[in-house]
Amino acid sequence: MGSDSLKQEFIKDLVDDTILQLKEGTTKEFKGYVYLNGEFRKGSRIVEEQEVRDYIYQFWSSGTLSLWK
Repeated sequence: MGSDSLKQEFIKDLVDDTILQLKEGTTKEFKGYVYLNGEFRKGSRIVEEQEVRDYIYQFWSSGTLSLWK
């Protein structure tokens, strides 16, 4: 497994963990996204889980993990 593959797997695990924490209430909010009454929301707008997953993935892969190297 190459370094990029390991990094992608690590980020995917971070996304899964963040989604789970939002659903369980461990994390109340992530960059404006919340999980309330069984739905993900961004402000007053209801959003699909995939939108939240995509945003979190982009957040972690955008250089936020510069400590990885």
